[in-house]
Amino acid sequence: MKKIFLGIFVFAIISFLVTGILINQKINDSSSGKLEVENNISGEIKNEINKESGNDKEENNNVSQIKEKTIDLNATYNQNDLIVEEEPIYNEIIKSYINYPQIYGLKDKDVEKRINDDIKQKLNNEFEKIYFEKNIKDFRPYMRVNSNFANILSIEINYGYSINGNYNYDTIYLNYKLIDGEKLKFEDLFVQNADLNSIVRRILYRTFTQNEAWNHEVYDIKFDNEKEEWTAMTWSYDDAGNSNEYRDIYIPKFNEYEIYKIMNKFMSSEDKQFSFTPSEITLHIEGSEYRHNIEFIDIAEDVVIYDKYLTEESIFEKDNIGMKNIWTCSVPTNSEDRFLEYGFAAENLFYQISEGYIYVDNGYPFEKTINTLKDQMLAESRNIIEEYKKIATNNPDKFYILSLNHEINTEKDINIVPTILSETNGYTSIQNKDKVMEDLKDSYRYRNVDFYGSGMGLYLESNSYNESYLKLDKIEGKTHKIIYDARNLKEITSVEELFKDDVDCMNILNVKLKDELKVNWNYKDYGDERIADLIAHAYYDADTYGITANFPNEEYGVTISYNILGRDLLNIYDLNPIFVMPTNIRLIDSSEIENLSLEDLNIAYNEIFARHGHDFKSKDLKEYFDKLSWYNAIQNKAVSLEELSDIERKNIDTIKGMLEQKKNN
Repeated sequence: MKKIFLGIFVFAIISFLVTGILINQKINDSSSGKLEVENNISGEIKNEINKESGNDKEENNNVSQIKEKTIDLNATYNQNDLIVEEEPIYNEIIKSYINYPQIYGLKDKDVEKRINDDIKQKLNNEFEKIYFEKNIKDFRPYMRVNSNFANILSIEINYGYSINGNYNYDTIYLNYKLIDGEKLKFEDLFVQNADLNSIVRRILYRTFTQNEAWNHEVYDIKFDNEKEEWTAMTWSYDDAGNSNEYRDIYIPKFNEYEIYKIMNKFMSSEDKQFSFTPSEITLHIEGSEYRHNIEFIDIAEDVVIYDKYLTEESIFEKDNIGMKNIWTCSVPTNSEDRFLEYGFAAENLFYQISEGYIYVDNGYPFEKTINTLKDQMLAESRNIIEEYKKIATNNPDKFYILSLNHEINTEKDINIVPTILSETNGYTSIQNKDKVMEDLKDSYRYRNVDFYGSGMGLYLESNSYNESYLKLDKIEGKTHKIIYDARNLKEITSVEELFKDDVDCMNILNVKLKDELKVNWNYKDYGDERIADLIAHAYYDADTYGITANFPNEEYGVTISYNILGRDLLNIYDLNPIFVMPTNIRLIDSSEIENLSLEDLNIAYNEIFARHGHDFKSKDLKEYFDKLSWYNAIQNKAVSLEELSDIERKNIDTIKGMLEQKKNN
């Protein structure tokens, strides 16, 4: 009897322990952030779900596990053909305009309106909160688009306001699915069974590793898959400072309880704040002093946003806005260059076209001219690529890389526009194609793409913090520089064209150049005879700052500014003859326009709207303004009075009054 009782007792204890273990495992699974697949769905229905979604499936005891497509690091993606821009919208509370981010270009206008209304509502809520609680009226929001690809959108709205002379900043983070206008949630970025707690924990580990690295003047951090920990790279110097060593340091153990508290705070939040680019995700945790982010390439096995919301048919009205064929986990812009496009023109020819320096001064009136010049430079770039395709085809044993970089520069009171197209190329052996491909992808993923070199070769830098780069066997560079008159897009072929007709420009240039050479630090020690020889052989070119004298066999040129030459000698400052009246600059008096014809008054009236991109429906007005280099119509845009400045609105009334007076007479 005792044996029976003892057996029952032991069985009960074992059962209790097993049950406890199972319950504990269930709790751990639940708290880990794993999303379970319901097992009460029939296999037939699941098969239909998988078939419609295009996902693979695994079957285990009639339970299907849906597999979503994670990031393919060898694939490319497209930006959305969607316009996101700030639009001034009247705010009833302050009786003034606030710039609201708005989207344009979805086929489904209900979805477009839903997103735009939500953006406006979110911004209004923030504004009303600080307006009524803190009596703040100075509210200045501005937008940053973090992600606009794969039918998803991530934007942040930064806004500032002043309290007692101190300026404060805050940010709203908004993420949307463009297919239906629904909010994009944190968990939507990952596979269904992703361990979200582990992902957040890994992001936090990286944050504190980076912080530790900064404290130790560390230059780079990376995740060591073998050791399963983050490492940091630093330089160590000898006492004399004559040499250094690049070495690994391993970050100390973290305070796991602090990590847990931050992770739990984020995961338990109903409205998780995050933003993301095509290359990384950032968590915004209230009260935290750090920027918590991680590269998608480090968690690629869990991220699904590149494919999850794509549709067979485009959801956009146009197909020529967003950049195409960008490598996954890379961003086609950085602080220095904006990549217009890149890819393979041939199997052994990789190219990139970028805008390295496009500077258009605020208030510069020739927007249409600038857009035309951009298009011309892009067309010229494509012609150059075609020439290199012939070279690459004739040399299949080599792998070519071609970089084309655009520059445009303007000044608001000067009517000339210089354009520069820089061409750089090099090649390496075709046997290195796999290495070339990996270097190229890494370069664009880390957004430190740079071509540089010397007589030794051309380097493609992949990451400024490590020494991974591609050295090419040859370097060649060409510069195509053209100067245009912005008013008529006429090419300026000589410096004489910059001066007024009755000016002896060469004599003036020679006199001014002699003065400049005597004080220039490169030439001030030259004797009179040598300076005279330089002047005799000088050749000139121009930009928006002045005219530069270059000399054969001399490394440096000397620039003579337009102010030194004298504005009264030049014809490059006249920007306004294309306007009937300067109604955007100053108030117009009735006496100035009383002798204008009805036709000229009508033009003066409408050019106020034309400056803001109004798309005219009148055939006569459309034909007139389309001929002007400064006019740049925005398709279907109807400019309202609210968009005009106070000066423009008052001038509208003045011109309108004169029109009515002349018609009545």
